[in-house]
Amino acid sequence: MATTISVIILNYNGISHLEECLGSLAKQLFRDFETILVDNGSVDGSAAFVRERFPEVKLIELNENTGFCKGNNIGISHAKGEFVAFLNNDTSVDEQWLAALHKALSADAKAGFCASKVLFYDNRELVDTVGDAISTCGAPFKRGHMRRGDMFDQSEYIFGASGSAAIYRRSMLEDAGALDEDFFAIFEDGDLSFRCQLMGYKCIFEPNAIVYHKVNSTLKSFSDFYVYYGHRNVEYLYIKNMPAALIARYFHIHLLYGIMAFIYFLSKGKALIFLKAKFDVLKNMPVLLGKRAVVQKRRTVSIQSIKDLMDKDWFSGRRKR
Repeated sequence: MATTISVIILNYNGISHLEECLGSLAKQLFRDFETILVDNGSVDGSAAFVRERFPEVKLIELNENTGFCKGNNIGISHAKGEFVAFLNNDTSVDEQWLAALHKALSADAKAGFCASKVLFYDNRELVDTVGDAISTCGAPFKRGHMRRGDMFDQSEYIFGASGSAAIYRRSMLEDAGALDEDFFAIFEDGDLSFRCQLMGYKCIFEPNAIVYHKVNSTLKSFSDFYVYYGHRNVEYLYIKNMPAALIARYFHIHLLYGIMAFIYFLSKGKALIFLKAKFDVLKNMPVLLGKRAVVQKRRTVSIQSIKDLMDKDWFSGRRKR
């Protein structure tokens, strides 16, 4: 039987979050959906907990941690829905979350994907992200981060959707391709957003799709993992997706961003892992250039339309955050 929405939750040793996350999904007012939990080789009893407590959830057990990208792609391969939603396991969703996302995409044929209003779990007046933005330095960042949630009550077109709580037309994913598994984790959602924008798919922010997020409960801020994949993958995203005309226009800003990041991580004792990330980009350059050729060949929108999406005041915004 066809399903309207498939909600995919990736889990790795997140048993402490699952009762609330899956419980909030069970209370959704929109009922035509399936929940798929992909367990990434957890050793904390997560799979057994889901089987016992939430038998209606479609459980996919993997033998190892395959990363955010491959795990979610496996979930997509098992999904039956016309729409595919990603949801972090460390979240709790408002009862109207799916209804609001479905209404937004159903009402706007130009929109291929939709971003939620993600608030901090422990301070529900503050924004974690209201979608993703992209700066002239080429790095995606959380739109609205640390600002009041009531400042973002209007639906609007934006650059992209955070993979922590987003929904995509399945037809768009089949056209543009799903998550790039070479990213493993971090900025894979920004890469997907960029590819889709280049192909003419729009992203809409839906303020009534509210999610509460226990931020960085899985990926610890400034761990070696976070620094390595964040600063390797920002280059992956940039090389694959940034049109040549915009590289020429803004490369000095991209270079400045890299220098500032190196100085910052040097002060935090993370210089070696930062440099390893950049070295591995150089090693993988032939593969990246091959992917770039495919992505740029499929671009259907003007350079100006991509330029219009970019945040021109990235430095002061970053400093304030």
